[in-house]
Amino acid sequence: VLGRRGNARRGEAHFQTLCAPCHFFQGQGHAVGPDLGMAFTKGSEDLLTSIVDPNAAIAPEYTNYQVDTVTGELTNGIITGETPSSVTLARANGERETILRSEISEMRTDGLSLMPDGLEQGLDAGDLADLHHVPAGTGLDHHVDRVGRVRLERLDHYLGHLRGGRVPDLDLLLAALTV
Repeated sequence: VLGRRGNARRGEAHFQTLCAPCHFFQGQGHAVGPDLGMAFTKGSEDLLTSIVDPNAAIAPEYTNYQVDTVTGELTNGIITGETPSSVTLARANGERETILRSEISEMRTDGLSLMPDGLEQGLDAGDLADLHHVPAGTGLDHHVDRVGRVRLERLDHYLGHLRGGRVPDLDLLLAALTV
């Protein structure tokens, strides 16, 4: 898959069907799981692994929780908000549900992703290559390269201040890491 040429337009169709219900990218989809703009910057192998094995590496904020209520209902999602009196869960298509803590009989996680295993089933190697090449059709690949160069230049500038014995400026460091 990694060595194949993909078609970004066909990949976009796969993205809309499989990814957009939970992922935001280039102004489309729902911000339930990680923003795919960042995922596409991680590298080809990491991205492919995330698709075929969503539980290989999960950031804690994207861990799926199951909630049993005192009325016997079972629901699940990632925790997007907590107060002393409630928990808010997010699910596919941006669906959010707030549950009062007084209504929760048990809340647990198995440490797995909300993204289901086998989501890629039904896609052949060509389809996966198409999905993998979505950024090429959006100009994101150029943007990522430009942002990386700018960040490196700014970071090098900041490190030059440190090497010169000057007291580091937090604002300068933040500017080095953001664009």
